[in-house]
Amino acid sequence: MAQNEREQNEREQNDLDQNDLDQSIRAVKRFRTLLLGDRRRPGYHFAMPEGYGLPGDPNGAFLRERQISSHVPLSK
Repeated sequence: MAQNEREQNEREQNDLDQNDLDQSIRAVKRFRTLLLGDRRRPGYHFAMPEGYGLPGDPNGAFLRERQISSHVPLSK
């Protein structure tokens, strides 16, 4: 009987975990849709290849001669 109860509890916990995951995925999709609807938010993000930049993201983006440039501190 104890084995059956344990298995039942595990199945119920797995169902709860899946429900939490499904709710989280839906919430992230709603949030992404909200962000994509903001016309002031850029649709891209600059990022460095892993292991090459400090602190990991480019910084100091600026517009020069109608071209966007970015300062990237390199560690290698």
